Amino acid sequence: MKNHILYFFISSILIAPAVLAKNGFPENRMEELIASYLKIQDSLAKDDLDSAKNSTDGLKVILEEGKGGHGIKEISSFTKNIKEAKDIMSARNSFRSLSEAVMVLFDFYGSGETAVYKMYCPMAFNNQGASWLQNTKDVSNPYYGASMLKCGGLVGEKSSGCSSCASHKQPSS
Repeated sequence: MKNHILYFFISSILIAPAVLAKNGFPENRMEELIASYLKIQDSLAKDDLDSAKNSTDGLKVILEEGKGGHGIKEISSFTKNIKEAKDIMSARNSFRSLSEAVMVLFDFYGSGETAVYKMYCPMAFNNQGASWLQNTKDVSNPYYGASMLKCGGLVGEKSSGCSSCASHKQPSS
């Protein structure tokens, strides 16, 4: 019985990436998804709502290739909320959710050759804290913009996919 459970667990780890790639997110587009996400992050850090809204267009194109699989519906919804945000705080709230959803895909697929840094601000959202990804080690806080641009810190760095999947590269950290 234990051998059957172990076999099921190991085969699930090895098979899951192929199922997700086939039925969900187009894995070959992860670098583009990260690049589009980073444009939104940078725009919010610069307090530029219009640019953040326009940057969602890149995500929309990539997400349309997905078939509703792992995280696609959520990311699409959060992207739409940013596009339709009436003010920068609404966009930042949606970006928080978008960040969490993108990080799930990122943890699984990685970002290809692009180095991405996971940041965390403990003060965001009334001290609840929030994470985001960015392409530099210097904090550029999308939740506060110019008012507290450097609030937060580096919590991780990756540029490749999950360590449990043989079809992906090993994480760099």
